[in-house]
Amino acid sequence: MAKWVFLGPPGAGKGTQARRLSIERQALHLSTGDLLREGMEAGSEVGQQARSFMEAGELVPDDVILDLVFWRLGQEEKDPDVIFDGFPRTVGQAEGLDQRLMEVGDAVTRVIEFTLADDLIVNRVAGRLICRKCGANFHRDFLPPKRVGVCNQCGSAALYQRDDDRPEAVRRRLEVYHETTEPLHTYYERQGKLVQLAADDDVDVIFGRLKACL
Repeated sequence: MAKWVFLGPPGAGKGTQARRLSIERQALHLSTGDLLREGMEAGSEVGQQARSFMEAGELVPDDVILDLVFWRLGQEEKDPDVIFDGFPRTVGQAEGLDQRLMEVGDAVTRVIEFTLADDLIVNRVAGRLICRKCGANFHRDFLPPKRVGVCNQCGSAALYQRDDDRPEAVRRRLEVYHETTEPLHTYYERQGKLVQLAADDDVDVIFGRLKACL
């Protein structure tokens, strides 16, 4: 079955497209954040290992992340199509993923790199608003609430901007991405698996481009 890796900076929209594709193709959607939460909530041994690092304020090591990935794959009754969303994050993780897939006679099928200029990402992410009460998402420019500061869904005046969505924080996240994750472009390009996808358009247009890439 297909194993797709979605790469791209924070705010490029890869998570939105991954969720949509997972529904259409009945594929398993795996992101690091969801994996960590699921592993810890399930009380799995590898989930508890991850928790110990996180509670100590340390980064979860690559081998533990990989153990989580394959623990989750092991929960499936059959081998599904899989979308790795924002994973791997480093060349070391990519090498580990390739090695473990090879051990079970599998491999990454294709790598989709969502591309978007940093300035556009800052504008996109810095406009996000979230309702503290119900979790609904809005955007100052693209999806503004009907009343300033008030949630359309639950009516509470509880819309706020996350600290890591402020422009200065977004730019720092982009710097980290370029330093640690961008080398994956070269890694997968050398394998002949990389396809770049312009993520600067309407979500439906981008989804059409994505399906063409696959």
